Amino acid sequence: MPTERDPRLLGTWQTDPGDSESLRRFGRVTQIFRPDGTMAYVVHEGGNDRAMLLVYRTEGSTLITDQPTFPREDRARYQIEGDLLLVTSVEGGTSRYVRVSHDCPMPPLEAEARGKLAAMSAAISSEFPSKTWGAGSSLLEYHAAGHFRLWYPSGWTCEPQYDKQPAVVLSDPQSGLGRLRIGVIDFEPPRRGLLKRQVSPDQIVKEVFEMLRRRYPDAREVQLGNKVAMQHGLSSEDETARAWAFARGKSVIMATYSVPKEATASFLSGPEIGIVMKILTTLILEA
Repeated sequence: MPTERDPRLLGTWQTDPGDSESLRRFGRVTQIFRPDGTMAYVVHEGGNDRAMLLVYRTEGSTLITDQPTFPREDRARYQIEGDLLLVTSVEGGTSRYVRVSHDCPMPPLEAEARGKLAAMSAAISSEFPSKTWGAGSSLLEYHAAGHFRLWYPSGWTCEPQYDKQPAVVLSDPQSGLGRLRIGVIDFEPPRRGLLKRQVSPDQIVKEVFEMLRRRYPDAREVQLGNKVAMQHGLSSEDETARAWAFARGKSVIMATYSVPKEATASFLSGPEIGIVMKILTTLILEA
């Protein structure tokens, strides 16, 4: 299922000069939406402009934005009336933007920020995995933009999936033993009465981990690289599995490694589980 993006958003928008409340709260803002799902959010403060690089998508009348370098998904209702864009935040405030053009220029400030981000990404890609996998390891990369990035052995198969949110299944065709599935799950905090609670990313992490502790008696926190995950076991009639939950922003990255019941004896002692742990250790969360 492809990511939905409203083509009417494409182009350059600026804060409506008549929107005094938005100008007071946020300053004069330029938003540039591009066909590839990236956008620039530029705040003009005298001679000190600031640019944020975001990714975006739409779901019906909801605009969903995220900042890959500091992942936190934001949702807002939007409406387009001719050359006027109305964006209403979850708090209820509405900002008005007027269309400047249908073009998607790249201001020098954004080009500079993109260059820095690309350099940082290249450094991560070349240096970070080798510390865990060892120099000279033959690896391939899978990137679910705005959600997660991982590396896996070149001999493994990679099957991307999409069911509302991205996921990937990794397996070793030579062993034919287990499957590692990593995917995104949106976390909705429990309601209080009829009200939808607004909670911080840190609180979401706590609530997800507490929920797993209550549900799985063997659940415990483990350190994987620079990340903390909640690890627990799973079992069904046909499979034995181990799962890891990483909470980040308003989403949960769930990884599950499962093997057939008859292979349970080698589940935790075979070489494949070691590779799985390396994949999870070098997993980078962007969501």
